[in-house]
Amino acid sequence: MVVTGGGSRVAVPYEPQLPCLLTHRSLLLNQTKVVYDRNHDASKVAVISGGGSGHEPAMAGYVGAGMLAAAVAGDVFASPSEDAVLAAIRAVGGPAGVVLIVMNYTGDRLNFGAAAERAKVEGIPVDMVIVADDVAPIEGGTVKNRRGIAGTVLVHKVAGAAAAEGRPMSEVASAARGAAAALASMGCSLSTCNVPGAPPSDRLAAGEMEMGLGIHGEPGAYKTALAPLDQIVGRLVGHLADAGALDAASPRAVLLVNNLGGSTPLEVGAAASSAVRVLRGERGVALERVLVGTFMTSLAMHGLSLTVLVLGDDGEEVLRRLDAPTAAPAWPRTGAFRGAGRVAPLPVGTTDAEAGTTPAAATAPPAAGPAADGLAAVAAALKAARPELDALDGKVGDGDCGSTLARGAEAALRALRDGGLRLDGGLGAAGLALGRVLGGAMGGTSGAIYKLVFTAAGAELGRREGGGKALGPADFGAALEAGAAAASKYGGAEEGDRTMLCALWPAARALQAGAASPAEAVAEAAAAARRAADATAAVEHAGAGRSAYVRGELLKGVADPGTVGVARWLEALVPVLGGK
Repeated sequence: MVVTGGGSRVAVPYEPQLPCLLTHRSLLLNQTKVVYDRNHDASKVAVISGGGSGHEPAMAGYVGAGMLAAAVAGDVFASPSEDAVLAAIRAVGGPAGVVLIVMNYTGDRLNFGAAAERAKVEGIPVDMVIVADDVAPIEGGTVKNRRGIAGTVLVHKVAGAAAAEGRPMSEVASAARGAAAALASMGCSLSTCNVPGAPPSDRLAAGEMEMGLGIHGEPGAYKTALAPLDQIVGRLVGHLADAGALDAASPRAVLLVNNLGGSTPLEVGAAASSAVRVLRGERGVALERVLVGTFMTSLAMHGLSLTVLVLGDDGEEVLRRLDAPTAAPAWPRTGAFRGAGRVAPLPVGTTDAEAGTTPAAATAPPAAGPAADGLAAVAAALKAARPELDALDGKVGDGDCGSTLARGAEAALRALRDGGLRLDGGLGAAGLALGRVLGGAMGGTSGAIYKLVFTAAGAELGRREGGGKALGPADFGAALEAGAAAASKYGGAEEGDRTMLCALWPAARALQAGAASPAEAVAEAAAAARRAADATAAVEHAGAGRSAYVRGELLKGVADPGTVGVARWLEALVPVLGGK
């Protein structure tokens, strides 16, 4: 392999099979880049596959009992030589015979075919199965020139399981051909694929993506503008349907969602969810199994492919073979998703019911009054402050503080209007409910902190309400102090660490300072929070939170967005209570 760096090109050894060899003691490598299972049962058919490197974990990752007996690799995107394929056949082939599973590329067909003929001369029975699962709408394309891509892995599994059962070579080859004929795959990518040592491709402009591309960096069937994920998946499924893969009245199928190398697990998982929705909901496909992961890559291509294996009359046998155990390191250990799946309901606890978040709460009339007005004012203020807070957070964190706070406030206001957040059950219960709403809507660290603050504050208010007395500013200050203490206890931050607690503690103390009226108390609390927020701009070393990982010179002069957010929502309450 050739890599570039510092303007130079350097040749380095390339052994894509090495990770499998280091972690799986039953696998061996010979001098021709053949990985084989030294424990292969010579009395059974040996299933062999291979191709160019750059598609890892294919093909070496599928060597193991119950799948491939051997895999042979060429250089990056280059067919393995005839001699290498023959070495693989000799390593594991015996009287039971060998079934070669070959992707439909000219070089692979020629080299595997030539090796098969030489092996037959040596007395080793060999059959060869071609996989051509790519249904990309290539101009002038026919079934004859379809490429082999990720669906090949499913053929490996079906054939390998049949061989492990002790089936004769003819039956193993027949099982492989049946699976190959039932496949349809198509890929898409947001980036091109660059072979190590080659200059970056400029084939895709900004805002473009390719549909119907292979696994060797060649251009796709067509380019199109970037689109939302659901639209991309819908197009892929549409092409699978156009190719006739879903023609049956009530099709049953296996779905494989494959990462082409550079997509994140989050992206691939989202694509899988979308594909399941489209295939089940829009196409009426009964998905018997769903496999999601990195099965066959194109180096670091930022893309994915969808494969459907349509189940026919032998569907139960195919499923049984897909489910059969294998020692192949790259086959998913947890197996495939089966059936429709179930979503278990969350248990409802006592605090949930008291907080007014049970389904019955949805029938309650929307709340009105100062509390509702205050929440509306906070939501409006945080929505207006979102750009400012996001900009501050972009300098010292991950850039979403304003968006997160606005989302939480809007969710709380919506819950209040819809009756999901009730204020007629006491302030303590309202605090618990508010914490639950904020935690669910905001998510992440901020959601957890605000949930802790309002849950602990609600609990404190509930205790103080028990005596039947009217609550005043000092009670709310004690509740806010309890909330800050809970966030400090579980989050580890303290006052002075440049987090939102730097504003909560002073605000809590101001509420308990004995102001003449609630309006004055809230105004003083807001002023204290604002002073604390401004002071964080001079703190160059954060003791907690994401800013703790930011260099001091980047923090200098930038107020902590969490403290500014606290000041903003306290300031929004002042005019509601008649303050100035």
